[in-house]
Amino acid sequence: MEMHGFHYSAHLTDAVRSTARHEKHASQLHEIKPNERYNAQHVWLSMMVFINPLVATLPQHAHLMAQMGCFNGYTKEPRECGTGPEGKGETPLPDEYKPFQTSSEIQSKWEQWVHQHIIVPQVK
Repeated sequence: MEMHGFHYSAHLTDAVRSTARHEKHASQLHEIKPNERYNAQHVWLSMMVFINPLVATLPQHAHLMAQMGCFNGYTKEPRECGTGPEGKGETPLPDEYKPFQTSSEIQSKWEQWVHQHIIVPQVK
């Protein structure tokens, strides 16, 4: 993959695998077809995340990489720029770069949509 301009991200790989393992340990197995449980074993065992820097640096993708970029004094705890007593003179992150707020209801609706659009191969 790296020969094609992609860079392996150990940090993102660990994050994705950790999420999949957490679902398993939390018994959050998903039912794709009636009476069939699904877990993401293939994700926590073999998922690898690669980033294409040429694509990631395009302006239309800039919002995907945003994080709180300012820190509190010596504690180095992240905080939103332009806030708190140390925020004077800092440039806050534009609203369009901030992550959208979600809830368990929104997550549930998203999972329902995904389940409705999964194409399950017919076994003969």
